[in-house]
Amino acid sequence: MMQNLALAVFAGGVSGVLYASLITGSVLAMILAYVAMLPLLLIGLTHGTVAVGVAGLAGTAALAVFGELPLAISFAVVFFLPATALIRQALLNRPNAAGSQEWYPSGLILTWLGGIAIVVFGAAELYLLTDSDALGGLSATVRATVERLDPASAPAATDESLRTVALFVPLMGASWMIMVIINGALAQLIAGRLGRNRRPSAPLSDVTLPSAFGLVLAASGAALWLADGVIGYLSALIAAVATTTLLLQGLAVVHGVLRSRPWRGLGLAGFYLALLILSQFLAPVVVLLGLVEPWARLRERFGSVPGVKPG
Repeated sequence: MMQNLALAVFAGGVSGVLYASLITGSVLAMILAYVAMLPLLLIGLTHGTVAVGVAGLAGTAALAVFGELPLAISFAVVFFLPATALIRQALLNRPNAAGSQEWYPSGLILTWLGGIAIVVFGAAELYLLTDSDALGGLSATVRATVERLDPASAPAATDESLRTVALFVPLMGASWMIMVIINGALAQLIAGRLGRNRRPSAPLSDVTLPSAFGLVLAASGAALWLADGVIGYLSALIAAVATTTLLLQGLAVVHGVLRSRPWRGLGLAGFYLALLILSQFLAPVVVLLGLVEPWARLRERFGSVPGVKPG
């Protein structure tokens, strides 16, 4: 018991240190902070929800004592609390009729991730839109970044700069989701290699989202087109989250269709290479695959994934 507690505290400390490296502002710090959730997810997948809670509290407390309170709060909101919620859902299981364990579906875990992203970054967006000092500070940061990358495209007017910041939040939300997914996949891989994973690994081809995601994307897109101000900005966030989640289901469709092919490895390698090079053209196609999958059932028609049903 004490050994598990010490291990959880250690994982939380490592996570806090990785996150605190952002203070330096270096490129290496950005890389280290990107994997700051990995220790939390790893301790959760190997030791349970209580362990990730202890780790998150330890990391938050360490940042509050040895760092700055705003840093500790942001760590808790962006890393600790989401990791705890996701681990809790991921470890839910029940016995099925066959006598084995039925685990909480990975598609619903992604749904939880999207909901958390909307809550966290929606709150951040509302805060920015109602606090002129915070908005001005972030606006200056965005302007400076854009000017370094492409001086010609930097927003010149204040209104345009504020709009850039407000639309920047949805991109942050989508990027955060991808970061969590990558950290979660790495944590499950490490836990499996150590033989300590509580939840069995599931292939990406098994990911199945609730069919309502298409309606969410359509509704948020319509609101984004028709509404201005706060509603428009929040609609952009919801649309970005829905698009990112459907992108994952689109990738699952590709994996499912290629699952039984003898050239599956080569095909997936070529697909991801093309996606990396031609992302602006292929990414929308992958999102479309994820969007139509609940009705088209592409994996059932062209792949070998048995019993894949839309939620």
